Amino acid sequence: MMARATVERLNGKPRVAFATFGCKLNQWDTQVLERRVRDRFSVVDIHGQADAYVINTCTVTGSSDAQARQLIRRIMRERPGAGVFVTGCYAERAPDEISSMGDAVRVLGNSEKDRLAGLLSEGAVEEAPDEGPSGGAGPAVGRSRAHVAIQKGCDRGCTYCIVPFVRGPARSFTPREVVSQVEELLAEGYREIVLTGTYLGDYASDSGGSTDLAGLVRYLSGIVADSARLRLSSIGPSDITEDLIDAVARSENVCRHFHVAFQSGDDAVLAAMRRGYDERSLRSALKLLTGAFPDCGLGGDAMVGFPGEGVDAFGRTAAIVEEFPFSYLHVFVFSARPGTRAAEYGRKVSPEIARSRSRELRGVARRRARDFSRRFVGRRVEVMAEGPSRKRGWLEGTSREYLRVRFKGEEDLKGRLLPVQVEGAISGRLVSGSIPFN
Repeated sequence: MMARATVERLNGKPRVAFATFGCKLNQWDTQVLERRVRDRFSVVDIHGQADAYVINTCTVTGSSDAQARQLIRRIMRERPGAGVFVTGCYAERAPDEISSMGDAVRVLGNSEKDRLAGLLSEGAVEEAPDEGPSGGAGPAVGRSRAHVAIQKGCDRGCTYCIVPFVRGPARSFTPREVVSQVEELLAEGYREIVLTGTYLGDYASDSGGSTDLAGLVRYLSGIVADSARLRLSSIGPSDITEDLIDAVARSENVCRHFHVAFQSGDDAVLAAMRRGYDERSLRSALKLLTGAFPDCGLGGDAMVGFPGEGVDAFGRTAAIVEEFPFSYLHVFVFSARPGTRAAEYGRKVSPEIARSRSRELRGVARRRARDFSRRFVGRRVEVMAEGPSRKRGWLEGTSREYLRVRFKGEEDLKGRLLPVQVEGAISGRLVSGSIPFN
């Protein structure tokens, strides 16, 4: 049995703190667990004192693993009596590595996440009742946005990706299960619903269902109606179809924001990655998207330093970012994951060159982001007020285009969808000195 911390109870309940690394699906998993334990525990900040700490990990890169280990060590050092529960993809991939960090650490892989609520409630005993498969809505504490998982797992088999090994094959929630999550969140007052999953474009591909991603968007748009807005998380270039564009175009409450995980603009690199598309089809997809929605927020994932990536190959990736109006870009340096095909590839790119390319691509992305944000100066945007800014009397929120907006307003506006007049753009962030219009 793990030791319990002896800290003062909050509102008569033991305290639990959560930390989440990685993707939006991990965020959803954490939110589901928070929901399950909220009637028995007080959820506190990860930097505060707690009886138990739950760390939901990512293992996409070696850096992700290192960040989790650093947090685990800090908690054990600062809170030696607390229970530390480590779950998620790193826990799935390397449980013995994490367990060896100390006796206070309890490791549960992705397939065991459903046991966490029971383990916490039973005081972290060795065995606890299985609560059944995870599901249901997952609101985050104190936030205006909630994630809804529509599928888990992936069958794509990209050569660099460890996710299929730690998340398993593609499994989709039924439309009825998704609708139930969304309706529950709307009833609780949430005004932005983010559809998430390991690979959104594969929705229903595993079940043979008649409702694909575009069909689900159409249906959920009617559920959300005028009271809230709907947002897609990451999609692949192959998912950008006429049907999906039509579904978004016909739905006023679906955010014109698309995060496209394109990874590279070079045919040879894309083929070695087994991404299933080439430079020509990537450009065609992005042109289709930006042609239909000229002012859409366009985010992306790009990888540098993949084995065999030469100067020209990197240049073609940079050219994609230069050509299209990206509002932000997540740049990843290739990290060899044990068990993946790419980990065995030759023609490695040196860490120094990979880091240099990362800096260069991030610089291009920052410039493109500034260019995009300036489009909105003098215009009115709809903002989800998420909370106070660092500056007293100001709030921060997110526009439909996924731009950060800072504006004057009182904290009681939090959680509302508000029209805001944009008066300036600073480092990609929109600013308004005006109180939102009525």
